[in-house]
Amino acid sequence: CYQTLGDLRLRATGPSAPASEYRRHLDMDEGVARVEYRRGGVGFVREHFVSHADNILAVRIRADQPGALAVAVELARQERARSALLPGNDLELSGQLPDGRGGGGVRFVARLRARLDGKPVPVRDRRIVAEGGTELVLLLATSTDFGTGRLGAVGRTLDAAGRRSW
Repeated sequence: CYQTLGDLRLRATGPSAPASEYRRHLDMDEGVARVEYRRGGVGFVREHFVSHADNILAVRIRADQPGALAVAVELARQERARSALLPGNDLELSGQLPDGRGGGGVRFVARLRARLDGKPVPVRDRRIVAEGGTELVLLLATSTDFGTGRLGAVGRTLDAAGRRSW
């Protein structure tokens, strides 16, 4: 049966204020989903795209005022997964699904890398906590051992994607 790998959760951690001027846009030519809004007098833009060729999900969040970003990011799954902090402040989620006959099935791994204004972001309590910057870029690479999948390739995938510009 088909299952999702996990959830990428983003939560604003700055001062509580309602969002206004909320707009969503899907650019079919560029393949980018964009959300714009204002919160507490600050304008935010969040962009997402997936590159099949690079095997990466990329998310960029920008604030129109210096130091205004305050976001907590979590990579989670409710069952059959564990998370770990890796060197370089990457978060990794890995696990194995049941095969439906009492044994082990497909193994999976997801690795998340975050850069706030181009620098690694601290991880606290298995969450990336980005505070005080203007631009946050998240890169997520995943793999399974199904078919020709290689679990160990996610780090190289992130390294290659990190060398590219947005």
